[in-house]
Amino acid sequence: MKKWIVLFLTMILAVAMAVPSLADGNVSMSPEERGFVSVAGDAYRIACGPASANMLVMYTEPAASSSVKARFYNGTVGILTHTKGEWGYVYMAGEKGYVQMNQLVLPTTPVTPYVQDAYVKNQSGARLEIFEGSTVTATAPWNAKMTVLGLKDQQAIVSYGGMEWEVELSDVSIGASSILPPTVTPAPSYPEATEKPFVFTGPVGYHDKAQWPLKLNDYTAAVNNPNPAHRLNLRVAPDKNSRSLGKYYNGVQVVINGAIEKNDKGEEWVKVSVCGLQGYMDNSFLNYEAEKDPASAMPVMKVHNTNPVGNLHLRSAQSTDSASLGLYDNGTKVILMGFTGEWAHVIVNGQTGFMMAKYLK
Repeated sequence: MKKWIVLFLTMILAVAMAVPSLADGNVSMSPEERGFVSVAGDAYRIACGPASANMLVMYTEPAASSSVKARFYNGTVGILTHTKGEWGYVYMAGEKGYVQMNQLVLPTTPVTPYVQDAYVKNQSGARLEIFEGSTVTATAPWNAKMTVLGLKDQQAIVSYGGMEWEVELSDVSIGASSILPPTVTPAPSYPEATEKPFVFTGPVGYHDKAQWPLKLNDYTAAVNNPNPAHRLNLRVAPDKNSRSLGKYYNGVQVVINGAIEKNDKGEEWVKVSVCGLQGYMDNSFLNYEAEKDPASAMPVMKVHNTNPVGNLHLRSAQSTDSASLGLYDNGTKVILMGFTGEWAHVIVNGQTGFMMAKYLK
């Protein structure tokens, strides 16, 4: 009898050793390694029921027993990147997670939308500050109308000014009529950058070119300008006249965060993230097929600071008040992805962030 008990325990131990732990395996494995099938980023629309109370639930894992990330209303459009059985992995209004495929339809399928209207209700009349992390990225005036796409914890996921944001539920009135008589919805205002005497327009002279060095498991595309000497703007809204957040070189990999959309001029735009910086890019200048990626035009530059200690901070945002991600000595090589104003968006030693461009050469 003891012999059989020992054999049984040995088999259990062997199986346990063969199965990777959730803490290690699921973090490091790509969607394909976890059994998902790539579907090349098709757009889908939520169709989960006949009433507004029926919302699509997005989970952290492909199981209804996992944590809920967010809930979205009928009609909201997302982009599907991988499927596995009844589950799909989607990007929707800035959120990423798993949803049940039977609650999605193609955008051409008629669906009655149940997205909700909301109005900024801070009664003091002050503008509502919209944060991304600890940074104010936009503001909205009192009584401004927003469209609520979904809910997340104590926040509403809203569409406003052509982009998606997360705002506190306490700062908006959902489903109620306007506090004031309806007016034309004002456009969001963005904090003006402090004027600086130095404006970086790109490196001068010859520089070696670097290939994209980072591994991204998300659904990506590469900047692909027909003229490699040109850069592609990352804009705050899907319009060529909107403010640029940076100009990016051929070969830069961007994460796709939304479905392709047309503006009133017939231009196709897509919401993307460039190493955490979100905005819109002209879809006609993006390549989605890795084997056809353009030759990289990203220059290799070096830290060249004239301060006594000869080093330079890598910052988390385009501000000297933002967190430092590291301090790099003169001569350190950095890969320039793009730039705006006085800041360079760079990759250095596998990290991404911003450096003051006047201290690069």
